[in-house]
Amino acid sequence: WLGFLKKVQASLWCVGGWNFEIQLGGSSEQWVFIEEAKHAFFSSLSAVQVCGLSELSIQDLQLSDADMILGAEGVRVGSLCGLRVLDLSCESSDASGCFGREGMEALVRAILENERGLPSLETLNFRNTRAGCGVGSLGSAFLAGKFPKLCDLDLRKSSLTDEGVSGLADVVRGGGLMGVRVLDLGSHELVRESAWREFFQAIRDNRWGL
Repeated sequence: WLGFLKKVQASLWCVGGWNFEIQLGGSSEQWVFIEEAKHAFFSSLSAVQVCGLSELSIQDLQLSDADMILGAEGVRVGSLCGLRVLDLSCESSDASGCFGREGMEALVRAILENERGLPSLETLNFRNTRAGCGVGSLGSAFLAGKFPKLCDLDLRKSSLTDEGVSGLADVVRGGGLMGVRVLDLGSHELVRESAWREFFQAIRDNRWGL
């Protein structure tokens, strides 16, 4: 895996339009190597410009907060400026080990610190993670115009909280979601009705809707 990722890294340096997808599973012994591979890959993102990478899909790996912090550095230095699709979803039935508030806040800080943000990003997928715990911070990136082309945001089963939904309502009021055409907030039974009411009221009060 380490050798493979280094070859991918070298290829992305000079070739545009790459899609990179990881869908893995296996024994505990295999997961040891997978953890090493994740570290190697995310470390490489901050070391080499890979603007030719257009789609990055990492499923079944249960990215941790530490993984997200490491990968966020690549965003901060502009290595992923060509991304159109960023899929950080988890296909596992147990997402308890996935990244949450700390990882999300690290990603958002990196996006805000980069002058251009993620200018080409169209699809952002956090399904079945704990990203919803830190989704309030994501709103600041929207309001700062760091996602000018984003049209599809998937937050299904992402442990959204009342605070997170309230934060999304603030983004709606500020017009930060005007370009979003698909917003999936399904399967959040713990969010109280009052938070949803605030969110939908924000949509109604905004002359442009979302």
